[in-house]
Amino acid sequence: MPQFRLLVTLHSYFGPSWQLDVRGDTLYWVKSTNGEVVQEKTKTISAAEIDTFIKEAEQSGVFAWEEHYMHCCMLDGATWSLDLQAGNRRIQTRGTNGYPESWPQFCEALKRLAASAENPCEIML
Repeated sequence: MPQFRLLVTLHSYFGPSWQLDVRGDTLYWVKSTNGEVVQEKTKTISAAEIDTFIKEAEQSGVFAWEEHYMHCCMLDGATWSLDLQAGNRRIQTRGTNGYPESWPQFCEALKRLAASAENPCEIML
């Protein structure tokens, strides 16, 4: 399995926050509201799940995303950050009320990786 590291944070100013952190074969998932954890889980993920996620992330074009996405005319909204390393490829990017075009596709891949009933990015839209 290639070296893999994933850290995604999503924060809505007037709603929940969400973080997904993968270290090795362990996925940590936390959802918070008003600074308090309302849901969390730890899950062991297989090499096959990681490989599938990497392929889906590649298909979304994540490794070509810009460094920062921003919607200039909106105050108080949502911020997000992504740090993804898959083998020798790495992307560190973030957004303030702005998203890459393939954001929804990437979020679906996150949902599948976390085996979550909810799409984590719905707090952003």
